[in-house]
Amino acid sequence: MLKCALVATLLAGCAASTAKRTRLRAELAIGGSLIGMMAGGFSMAAFPSQKPIFIPITITFGAFAVTGTVVYIVADSAVPK
Repeated sequence: MLKCALVATLLAGCAASTAKRTRLRAELAIGGSLIGMMAGGFSMAAFPSQKPIFIPITITFGAFAVTGTVVYIVADSAVPK
């Protein structure tokens, strides 16, 4: 997964024309992953006996949020101000 994130980050910084679209997609990915993390937290609170199932799912959404943030930062630096 780290290799995929690295490739996506490098491709996001290539051209200014695609950087705006990549930045928008990264924003949506960050928002979706944060919603997933919140849903995982609420699920753990609602079903405490199922924590071993919900914890890895929530951690995965956290990894998606971090990857989306890195892609957003690189794409934002490629957009001319």
